Amino acid sequence: MSIQKKCNLSLRNKCKYLPFKINNYLFSRIILGGVFIYSGIIKISSPTAFSISISNYKLIPETYNFPLAIILPMVEFFFGLTLIFDVWTRSSSIIL
Repeated sequence: MSIQKKCNLSLRNKCKYLPFKINNYLFSRIILGGVFIYSGIIKISSPTAFSISISNYKLIPETYNFPLAIILPMVEFFFGLTLIFDVWTRSSSIIL
């Protein structure tokens, strides 16, 4: 078998499996982005309840609980959108 035929066969085998990997990648981005968008919306709708649950962990001073309860859900929502729309995907997955 010539080298060109081997290359064509190897490219054909790689192309055969490529759409399956793209679909899994797209599916996982949509699911993970949807989870972050949903949790961001839930936390944005009641920041006082989220502030109370942050204060229960006692990791940060009490004065920072409410500002964090406002900012963190917005960050979750924004980076959930970036995951779904495939914008800054690597950066958003590192940040989340």
